[in-house]
Amino acid sequence: MVLSLLVWSISTYLHDPATPVVMELWGLKYSDVVYGVFYQRFSPSAGKFWFNGEKFAAFIRGDAFCPIPYIDYHFEYPPLTGFTWALSTCIAFAVSRDLNTAARIHYYVQATFSLAFLLAYASTLNKLALKTRQKPLRAVFALITPTLILYLVYNWDIATISLALLGMLALTDQRYLEGGLLLGASFSAKLLTAGIAYYFFVKLAFINRKFHHLFKYTLGFSLTGLLPLLLLYVIAPQGFFKFIEHHATWYCENCIYMVFIQDIWSPLHRYLYPVFSGLYVAVLTKLLLARYEPRVELDIRYAYAYTSALIVFNYVFSPQMLIVLLPLAVLALKGFLLLEYAIADLFNAALIVEFFAEMQRGGNPWILGSSAQLMALTRNILVLLLLLQITLILYGYKGACTRLYSFSTLMCFTTPSSTPTTA
Repeated sequence: MVLSLLVWSISTYLHDPATPVVMELWGLKYSDVVYGVFYQRFSPSAGKFWFNGEKFAAFIRGDAFCPIPYIDYHFEYPPLTGFTWALSTCIAFAVSRDLNTAARIHYYVQATFSLAFLLAYASTLNKLALKTRQKPLRAVFALITPTLILYLVYNWDIATISLALLGMLALTDQRYLEGGLLLGASFSAKLLTAGIAYYFFVKLAFINRKFHHLFKYTLGFSLTGLLPLLLLYVIAPQGFFKFIEHHATWYCENCIYMVFIQDIWSPLHRYLYPVFSGLYVAVLTKLLLARYEPRVELDIRYAYAYTSALIVFNYVFSPQMLIVLLPLAVLALKGFLLLEYAIADLFNAALIVEFFAEMQRGGNPWILGSSAQLMALTRNILVLLLLLQITLILYGYKGACTRLYSFSTLMCFTTPSSTPTTA
């Protein structure tokens, strides 16, 4: 808990809009909470994001009302995140109508939410580590990675994964309704944990085959994961369709397909995502149905694999998304594989810093030849290799992976003997 507070304090200080920029590295200052969304929605030039020009003009004049996401203006995140956003912005504008002061108040309300979710993240991760007979030191490692420190108070990924971990813990304790509710809430924070929810659905529907367990899980997920989207569609259809359109038309952001299609706005990036992720999910599902064993360790490995597939094949691989994969990686990977993940984490953390530094130098950090995109590509390749390796392990080729690594080490780092040896 003390370590969690320390990590939160560092991240909060870095992204606080009123603190100095460390070493002029603007990548350490940027956050979606403030610069990516808040100023884009509420600055005097933000009218293009609002659905009603008269309401926007009244807001800019300083009329006392709280603008609501999806209803008054476009908001690109799912309903649970939208709810916390409405709370923090309404509190901020109730206290001050000065834009910069409101931005900081909003930021600290959001940071408080992040702290609550981080404490839940640390506690739940520790419990899952004990369930899998691993040392609690792994939970410590999952708190001190550069990615978590840099992107904690940045976006809403910590809420997404902490709710998912709580849901997984409930399901391993056979609390199916609670597990479904928590995984649904995670899906309502950001959609990235859909793979975990799908895994447990397949497990309950086709392996456990107990209807009352499946019913409780599905009911819970529907109430917190699907019902909020349905209500959003009914209450604010314009905001709902704008939310869908935003994600359906976004560009290739640090995506792995950039190696082959260097036009970041090409629609092919968006078509390749469902093809490759769908194929890989099908492979994992076939493997699950053929080789499942009732072990918590296996649940975590499959959760890692499904989540990794939905992230690495995505046409949007923003650096903060690796927070969602982090605790699953810490529990699922061992030895050299965990070291490989740590290297990917380091490149991922450096990505945002180099992105802004490259812009300051007059470069273009969106194109493949840029240093920022080389970092992103290195991270993508490492995450993809880890996905392939964990899939082989799930298939039962753990020994083969070890032998392959030993052979490659022998070939690369030893000198051939000048005299032949007998077998």
